[in-house]
Amino acid sequence: MAAQVTYDRTVQFSGFTWRVKASPSAGPGPNAFSDSVRVVRVDQRGRLRLRIVRIDGVWWCAEVVSADSLGYGTYRTKNRSTTVVVDRFEFVPAP
Repeated sequence: MAAQVTYDRTVQFSGFTWRVKASPSAGPGPNAFSDSVRVVRVDQRGRLRLRIVRIDGVWWCAEVVSADSLGYGTYRTKNRSTTVVVDRFEFVPAP
């Protein structure tokens, strides 16, 4: 049985609403996704902060999904980490 994935929490970033993924074990991976403010937050300067955090011996990562389709185009992001992979992609969830 697959672990339950929820998107109960949202954050406002760059003029869009982003849903924050939460699941103790989900793909891609297996990964543990947290919707905690320790892992996903928008700081006072308006920057989206995604962290990888170890809590009680478990590494938790972050995933946010736009509540709206951004469409195809050119998007620029800045990643301050040189040790973490960031991926941006367009997908259509299965019905």
